[in-house]
Amino acid sequence: MNAHPVKLSVIIVTYNVRYFLEQCLRSTYDAIEALEKVYGKGCAEVWVVDNASVDGTVPMVKKHFPEAHLIENATNEGFQKANNRAIRRARGEYILLLNPDTVVQPDTFVKTVRFMDEHADAGALGVKMIDGKGRYWPESKRSFPSPTVAFYKLFGLARLFPHSRTFGRYHLTYLDPEEVHEVEVLSGAYMLIRKSVLDRIGLLEEAFFMYGDDIDLSYRILQAGYKNYYYPHTQIIHYKGESTRKGRLNYLALFYRAMILFVKKHYSPQKARFFTWMLKAAIIFHAVWAMGKYLLSQVAMPLLDFVIFTAGIAGLSWGWAQWHYGSAVYQPEVLRWLVPAYGLLWAAAFWISRADRYPYTPLKLLRSTALGAVIVLLFYAVLPEQYRYSRAVVLLSPLVVLPLAVLTRAVWHRFRKGDWSFYKEPLRRVIWVGRPEHAALLQEIYRRNRVPHRLAGYLWDQPGEDEHYLGPPDRLEDAVHIHKANEIVFFQEDISLDRVFDFMMQLQSGRLSFKIIPTASRFLIGSDLHINHGRYMSLDVSLPMTSRAPQRLFNAGLSLALLFSLPFLWGRLQERRGFLRNLWMVLRGRAAWTDWLEKQPPYRHRMFLHQPNPAPWSLNYFMNCLKNLWYRADQLGKSSLQ
Repeated sequence: MNAHPVKLSVIIVTYNVRYFLEQCLRSTYDAIEALEKVYGKGCAEVWVVDNASVDGTVPMVKKHFPEAHLIENATNEGFQKANNRAIRRARGEYILLLNPDTVVQPDTFVKTVRFMDEHADAGALGVKMIDGKGRYWPESKRSFPSPTVAFYKLFGLARLFPHSRTFGRYHLTYLDPEEVHEVEVLSGAYMLIRKSVLDRIGLLEEAFFMYGDDIDLSYRILQAGYKNYYYPHTQIIHYKGESTRKGRLNYLALFYRAMILFVKKHYSPQKARFFTWMLKAAIIFHAVWAMGKYLLSQVAMPLLDFVIFTAGIAGLSWGWAQWHYGSAVYQPEVLRWLVPAYGLLWAAAFWISRADRYPYTPLKLLRSTALGAVIVLLFYAVLPEQYRYSRAVVLLSPLVVLPLAVLTRAVWHRFRKGDWSFYKEPLRRVIWVGRPEHAALLQEIYRRNRVPHRLAGYLWDQPGEDEHYLGPPDRLEDAVHIHKANEIVFFQEDISLDRVFDFMMQLQSGRLSFKIIPTASRFLIGSDLHINHGRYMSLDVSLPMTSRAPQRLFNAGLSLALLFSLPFLWGRLQERRGFLRNLWMVLRGRAAWTDWLEKQPPYRHRMFLHQPNPAPWSLNYFMNCLKNLWYRADQLGKSSLQ
């Protein structure tokens, strides 16, 4: 009989990852059901600590998982404090720290708890982690940070020599990931800890806000005389970093700050001083690198446009002069600055219209060309007479600029993405694994989120009679090869998570994307959905208004109307700079007046969207929006529309 009333306490700290948390909890309760068959009913409990999420996490947990113990924090207290709140109230013999962006196998709890029971020297245990494409996460096992280990990692020696016991220590890549090992550091994404060990060494160090706690905890467990085990005979999916994007400077600063706290706490002053200097140098290096990459990504296409457009206009000027006049009649000193000026205006027009942002749709390119033509004509009109070197070149320049813009973007996209479809989302060639009648849900999710796709067919254990039936799920590898599929979607209600894991491990590939629709859910989760929400799609959410062409044009029209009305509005504007900033943001497509109006309380007789509602994007709808903006002129600059 256990001294503890509960064998296992699962603790999940969450922050604005509602859909990932729902899938995580469903897999958690499946694993608890298997655990109860071994240790009896009520042998496990689940604690969910919400750090003031605003995405509907709390109502979702209360509705779908009422048996979970929910702690609602009024503010984001950080990962460590939130975990400690639950640990103090947990009753389990073992404490499992589990990330919300994970999926566990049904046998994960049974196998890991049994291993801890059989190894009294085990203070903590971690498991094999895979990503959403079935690839192994090296972070499943690590060593403690040291100046030499950090040096090998920062300068790429760990990647060049992964099997070296000297250079491969950061992720212990010289150890077989399919075998059990004693390791130094376990990942906090799945960390099973003996409660008696926590009682002895103390809870998580709250000086760490988000990162570094797993290293600190692993270190203290070893210092107390226990062992940390890496256990690969079960695995979890870890959609790594959903709460924080790993490439962002904020993540790097938090991560390195956590490393500095760790070395100052556990290393000698001399060693800590040297290591701290190295880590601060790494922060500066990564900050400069990240800023450089960001600036390059922002200016690369506009700069390329400027060079290409300038060359195109120069070629047009020379060709027109040769054809019309028979010689080069334009003054070189004029062309030396005037042609680049025209190229700069064209590049600026494409930048204002966001034609430097993928996807480069035909409508976006045509709109940019029209705007550029207007700007260039206005510039030509205000030039002194002696500098108006050719009206024909100005009028013909759109015919040169547009093909050059299309060609530039096609080549740029081919170089970066590997195909020529620069004007649209790449087609997803999908294979559905589940009952055919459930495929309608997938089709609706894709349709609602405007994802171009082609459903190659479905795999199911019961033979189908229609042409879309491809065979049983065991033929998945052949079906992927024959239909050149790049995406596989599993319906969890029809196929167990064990089989999903098996397929992911069997077919792991950089080009194959695996998605799961959890049981009784209206959303799809995967690892590389670079649309609306990063890595999930839902029937409950549609595309933001500012991403659709009609709404963009509609809001641009409202902005132009406000701009023409500015002499009459100027006296009523309380925050003029804010208004001009908002006007600029709407014209660039980064905000929308209509989104802002939707959030405002009804004005007077509810002129905005009054009943009966005018047709969207109609003239009546436009006039209603404009009236509301007019009546709210004093508020138009008080807050940012973003």
